[in-house]
Amino acid sequence: MLAEKYYQRSGLTEKMLSKNEEYIRPKEVDLVALLESNAIDYMFQYKSVAIQHGFKYISLPKEINLSDPSRSNLYSTVSTAVDGSKPGEKMKVTGDFINYSITVLDNAPQKEEAIKFMDFLLSPEGMDVFRKNGQEPIIPPIAEPLTKVPQKLSKYFTAPK
Repeated sequence: MLAEKYYQRSGLTEKMLSKNEEYIRPKEVDLVALLESNAIDYMFQYKSVAIQHGFKYISLPKEINLSDPSRSNLYSTVSTAVDGSKPGEKMKVTGDFINYSITVLDNAPQKEEAIKFMDFLLSPEGMDVFRKNGQEPIIPPIAEPLTKVPQKLSKYFTAPK
């Protein structure tokens, strides 16, 4: 739907949704083996998966690739229905940027080690590990609420806008 808007191609959404469903898989990474065995020629996949498997890829524009938190308002203009928790049930999913999150649990049995690990992940060296694996970090990371961030890690974070 975002591509239809971005490329101004009326009917693109309907055309994409009427595709052959033979190679639809529950998890996108299930397509990797199909590509590696030449059962399929291409796939829509996260950039990080393509990089980690050494695949050639074409990046989609930020207006449609769900990677930019500053475009959340644009992403939220589209939605789709997916299978719900019960047979025949549908659930509405609204577009939003996709991100990974991390936390240190209040009652973590090895809380100091967890904080040290996060300190590494959030350091310039840790950010390079993410980038090399196709995970472009949000810098500075966002914490909500900022007051819950352990003091040792607060130097890395900003509050949501």
